[in-house]
Amino acid sequence: MPGRRYGEFDDLLKAFHQAHCQDADHEAYGEMAWQDHRLIVAHRPEVAQVQTAARDQKLEALQADARQWFEKLDNQDAGRRYRDRQLSDADVTARLYKAVSDAHLEHILKVDLTAESKRSSWDVLPSH
Repeated sequence: MPGRRYGEFDDLLKAFHQAHCQDADHEAYGEMAWQDHRLIVAHRPEVAQVQTAARDQKLEALQADARQWFEKLDNQDAGRRYRDRQLSDADVTARLYKAVSDAHLEHILKVDLTAESKRSSWDVLPSH
């Protein structure tokens, strides 16, 4: 099972990642103990590279959408009218939340549904 899905593995895998995965050019394996279980760890750099590129592409698409929504809000605030329904800060926040959720990037991006400012509703979390 992919360990990146489980936050409880973060601390356990950090040392393995730093020692064997960061600059790896071939598959790396390891074994460690976790909650009285034997945990076998494997890292494949070519798979990681493909997954990183796909994630970065999703992030760029989300950022482009967010820029458009924020620009529309700014233009509406400046008095520009649009044919379709006007956006509110809550609409943009809801769209961001849904887009991040649909892209399965909740572990990287956090949408603050309680933010008062539209621009502070999207916080980029530090990468691990």
